Amino acid sequence: MAALTIVGKDDESEAERIFKTGLVAAGLGEVQVKQLPGADARKVAIANWIWSRTAVSRVWIAERLGMSSAANVSYLIRRWKRRKKKPKLPVDLARILLDPVA
Repeated sequence: MAALTIVGKDDESEAERIFKTGLVAAGLGEVQVKQLPGADARKVAIANWIWSRTAVSRVWIAERLGMSSAANVSYLIRRWKRRKKKPKLPVDLARILLDPVA
C-alpha cells in the first residue's frame, strides 16, 4: 500500500514558484516546456529541484512539466541523481540549482 502524502497549499505554492523560476532560468515558457521531450535535461533538473524542495506529487510535476507520467518522473530523477557528469544546463538554471536558498 502506498503512503499517503498530504500536500498543503504552501507546498503547492512553493512548487509553483520553483517551476516558474526554473522556466525563466532555463529560458523556457510554459507552452514551450511541454513541447520538449520528457528527458530534456532542463525539465529533469527542474523536476528534481521541485521534488527535493516540496511534497507535491510526481503527478503534479509530470503535469506541469509535460512529462509523460509520474513513473517517468521518478525514473528520470533517479537517473539524474546517479549521473556523475550532469548535462550542460543554461548558466542561470545551473546557478539557481546550486543555491541552497533559491
